[in-house]
Amino acid sequence: MDLDAEVRLATEQLLSCRDDASCEAAYARLRRSYLDCSRGRCEPLAEVAALALPQLVAALADPDPAVRGMACRGFGFFAPDADDHVDRLEAMAADPVCQVRLEALDALAELGPHADAWLLRTLLSEAATPEERERAAELCRAPSLPAFTVSALVDALTRRAPAEQAAAARILSALLEDVDEVREEVSAALAALARHSAP
Repeated sequence: MDLDAEVRLATEQLLSCRDDASCEAAYARLRRSYLDCSRGRCEPLAEVAALALPQLVAALADPDPAVRGMACRGFGFFAPDADDHVDRLEAMAADPVCQVRLEALDALAELGPHADAWLLRTLLSEAATPEERERAAELCRAPSLPAFTVSALVDALTRRAPAEQAAAARILSALLEDVDEVREEVSAALAALARHSAP
């Protein structure tokens, strides 16, 4: 079987899997094509991702939420070659079905630091479900240049679930090591919180 046909069939298998065993079989099949381990270490092959990604893009519009969710997972699998698809995954993070949104958040986290601003917005969003905010809290790293307000993170320290509070504290801690203007903004926000919390 030629590479094109093998990747197409493996991607279809991934999109249709509904249990751990069949999903792992699909990933194993994709891994055999996508990873070249012939030189002592495994390297992803961009040409294989280029064959699979159009199928995943098409599956994002499928009426079945299970297929949309698996498509998001597929983008996470092909993360080294999927940077151009961050916008699509951000759109899927607004899917009407919560499980699809969670799969999109997981895939965004695989795409690296440029997705952190979206994860952070989810963490701080009043519209997100508690499950989505908790998943974003687990996945979010501190971005080096914040695309959010420090006051929203400080607010999250007092008004959110423990996982969200921990993520906000971790991000604020990292920002205290950042550039002077950010450090000053974080310090001022924390001082204001301390003044308002004092008896």
